[in-house]
Amino acid sequence: MQALYDFFPVLVFGIVYYFFGIYYATASFIITSTIQVIFHRLRFKSFSSMQVITMFLVWVLGGATLIFHNVMFIKWKPSVIYILFALILIGCEIFSKKSPLKHLLGTQITLPTPVWKKLSIIWAIFFIFMALLNLWVAYHFSTKDWVYFKVIGCLALTVIFLIAQSFYIAPYIKENK
Repeated sequence: MQALYDFFPVLVFGIVYYFFGIYYATASFIITSTIQVIFHRLRFKSFSSMQVITMFLVWVLGGATLIFHNVMFIKWKPSVIYILFALILIGCEIFSKKSPLKHLLGTQITLPTPVWKKLSIIWAIFFIFMALLNLWVAYHFSTKDWVYFKVIGCLALTVIFLIAQSFYIAPYIKENK
């Protein structure tokens, strides 16, 4: 359910794009990202740092898209987010020796420390791949194709990645008896 909640602004972006075009979709993305952060704050009495970072980048790059009437700004947003997350994962592994993935998922999954480290690196590589793929699609395909890639392709690739990752961590998961 959390994944659908996190995907909601992107889904709205895709639907609005289909009916009204990229500029209305960008405006809706700014609005739904803001509503999502406010709703999270009201519901959980805290901010989700990932949602706040995403919202800030949507404001900046989405705002630039609307002000300058240039779709490339909003097309860069996924790549900027992916690179930022990759840098956070790599930086935490190098400088703090604490796995951000363990911090996020450690209450749900128990894994050995070396596996958390490998997962952080695998996720960082995946984010870099997605950033580069997004830029390639943004610069080599139409805006329509890019929107479909963002809404459907990125989600599909992430699901495939998560399934592959589950096979990697499965041997380390122990059943509670």
